[in-house]
Amino acid sequence: MSDATRNVERKQYSQELKAEAVGLVLEQGYTCDEAGQKLGVPPKTLANWARPHRKQNRLKQISVGVENNDPTALRAQIAELHKQLRRAEMERDILKKFSQYAATQMPGGLT
Repeated sequence: MSDATRNVERKQYSQELKAEAVGLVLEQGYTCDEAGQKLGVPPKTLANWARPHRKQNRLKQISVGVENNDPTALRAQIAELHKQLRRAEMERDILKKFSQYAATQMPGGLT
């Protein structure tokens, strides 16, 4: 990291501003660029704030559709479950490799 990037302070935003910004994007239909420009927030920062809310909304919609036996929602739920399974398998494999490494490379192994 260079000295120039190390000395830059990160701007702190209030929870109210974050909520307003996310509301503009999710409820009012603004793009992250438009809402960011309107509120003086970098679009990528705003996209990071909106991402968990979008995912939560998508999961709620899938849940409601599954309750109603909507085929599209069922396919979306299956896709989401496959995604979660792949992530869990990847995490398991990483932990397995680390435990093997630790057992052979570290004095005393994992304690």
